[in-house]
Amino acid sequence: MKFIKLGEVGGSHEKTIKRMGELLHRFGDTYAHTKFDNLLPKDLKSYKLSENPEKSGKAEKARKEWKYETGEMLAEKIPDWIIFINYNVDKYGYSFFTNLFIQRKVFQGKTFSEYLREVYLLKSSDKFILYGGKKKTVMWISTGITGDHFETDAGYPDMIYMRPEWYLNYVKNLTWILAYRFKLNLKKFDISVFNEMVRFSVENKCSLKGIIDFEIAKKRNKNEVFIPVFYSKINRGWASIDAVYNTDYLDTANSVLSNTKKYIKRSKALIINEGNETHYGKVKIQLKKEGSWYNYGDYKEYAQDYFVIKFNLL
Repeated sequence: MKFIKLGEVGGSHEKTIKRMGELLHRFGDTYAHTKFDNLLPKDLKSYKLSENPEKSGKAEKARKEWKYETGEMLAEKIPDWIIFINYNVDKYGYSFFTNLFIQRKVFQGKTFSEYLREVYLLKSSDKFILYGGKKKTVMWISTGITGDHFETDAGYPDMIYMRPEWYLNYVKNLTWILAYRFKLNLKKFDISVFNEMVRFSVENKCSLKGIIDFEIAKKRNKNEVFIPVFYSKINRGWASIDAVYNTDYLDTANSVLSNTKKYIKRSKALIINEGNETHYGKVKIQLKKEGSWYNYGDYKEYAQDYFVIKFNLL
């Protein structure tokens, strides 16, 4: 509703677009980081997803148990809420959102948050907390981050192929939000391209990085796809820690390259620079891969900074 009702931010088109992006990122995270059929974050540890889950069969166990049950279609819910909220804002002003006394008056003794929880949550133990959303404290300082992606799951709950139906539910709702905001004809929405991408993702147990960029390139009448290598740097502290303990960014980019090429070929397109996709630059980073922390006086240089796939549609 914030996205739909957002006005101009600071008199700037750029700031408005940025705020829209922030809101849509938050909306996406409410799908990527939630809906585990009431599993609590601590319960995820039983899957041992940070320990080669595909080989151990734990990932398959998670896929079966994170089954898709229900998903609200926002097109059937939000318009009525907008009418309701507009009515109360006209009556009480914007303090309707912050004044608990007014909210209890409107919702028969409940706050807005309590009322929403009662209406939408499946079980009393559900909470309005994103998975991985609890802050941790280190030496009495709140970090604002969690270590769940390091110690619990290595990011598996974020992977579309783990919960494909839930992702497609998100796509449909995101489409409705965009159509409602910008007065677009929802009947023209073709979900078949998303169905095909998700089908490929499930079959190959991969992300949509590169794949969705290929589909966007086609829509823009472009004939190349860029796949960046996300190297850690001194101003990307947590990424650098991730590079030591969890993720090989170059290996990840190579995997994206391989899956994207496979998808492009399956999509009846011809790759015209086969074998020459690597762009050679001079990327210097302040982290030794074999180390456990920064070494500020040392640099490691990499040749690859991104890949580019050039293609022609057949």
